[in-house]
Amino acid sequence: MGRQLSLGKHSLGTKDREEALSNLERLDRKKAFERGLIKKLEEHPLRQLSIAEGWKLFFEHRGRPQIMGGVSKNTLKRYGSVRDKHISFCKRRDIRYWSLIDKSTTEEFGRWLSRKSADRTLKLELELIVSVVRFLAEEKKLLDRSQPFTLRLSKPEGSDRYCFRREEVMAMVEHCRSTPGLHWFVDVIVGLATTGLRSEEFNGLRWSDIDFEAGVIRLKDQRYSGRKRMLGSIRAIKGKRDRVLPLHPAFRGVLESLPRNRDGLIFHGPRGGRLHARNNLEFLKTQVIKPLADKFPTPSGEIGFEHGVIHSFRHFFCSEAFRGGASEAEVLDWLGDRDSNMIKVYRHLRPDDSKAKMNRIDFLGNGTTNGSI
Repeated sequence: MGRQLSLGKHSLGTKDREEALSNLERLDRKKAFERGLIKKLEEHPLRQLSIAEGWKLFFEHRGRPQIMGGVSKNTLKRYGSVRDKHISFCKRRDIRYWSLIDKSTTEEFGRWLSRKSADRTLKLELELIVSVVRFLAEEKKLLDRSQPFTLRLSKPEGSDRYCFRREEVMAMVEHCRSTPGLHWFVDVIVGLATTGLRSEEFNGLRWSDIDFEAGVIRLKDQRYSGRKRMLGSIRAIKGKRDRVLPLHPAFRGVLESLPRNRDGLIFHGPRGGRLHARNNLEFLKTQVIKPLADKFPTPSGEIGFEHGVIHSFRHFFCSEAFRGGASEAEVLDWLGDRDSNMIKVYRHLRPDDSKAKMNRIDFLGNGTTNGSI
């Protein structure tokens, strides 16, 4: 018996018998052509679009100037990660052309991704595939005009990102202060913990962003600034919103202790170069978290201190801001988020917070809050 090929499941797009049989014949011819079993596909004059070619067209489209609807370099970088995964997946499944990318194969790609991707990341990756297919169809680059499809994806709630605790941040600061070669990273930890800035925002902070007289940090989105683009110091803020963040006294103390370099950037690495997200993460993991892992052990099968990353400081900032009495509106403003649901992602209240609040509630109206009646 000959080797059978798995061509996936496909909808004929109709309940009418005659139309279904006609569509089935077209589908059969298309699959035979895609697998090289026939040399011509007479009813389709367009040539097949390879997976790599389709991604190239999509990147050229999304990489156009932002004033024309393009996306930022950071967004393209995230797209690149998904592209590489998708190309790898297609090679493993012998999927050569975009005409084979339908709802079934995309769901299979999702199952393949789910082994290593968190739900929130998985949703973004699958939505990108749907967007690429829609773009290629709109540009008439696909053989089958009915190919665009939708996926029903649940919106993930909450986050499994580890949120540092106050005692852990204090221990990291002390560790860096007492270890030769790590002193520069104290300023990074304090800065991240007291501002909640995203990694790229923090790394790109400039002295011109600091208003000492007003006691604030002013972050301005500069994606449409031609002058800043020519100077190579353009800043694109996620959400495209300018924002003002109050200077915390601890962070102000760090700033006042730093020299002002000619490049205008506030923070630099141990050798004087500018900070980079990947280097910061590697340094945090190997030089700070690893040496302190025994002091803050992570139980087997749990998410703990050893899983902390740079973004964990943003979660820490949000949680501590709430614990310190900041309102939801204030925290949203400081973080630069519009959606209040993001607060649920970043906010990590400790069990002792709830216990202390419960103990302060006088349910019986007699001034008794300690359990005695």
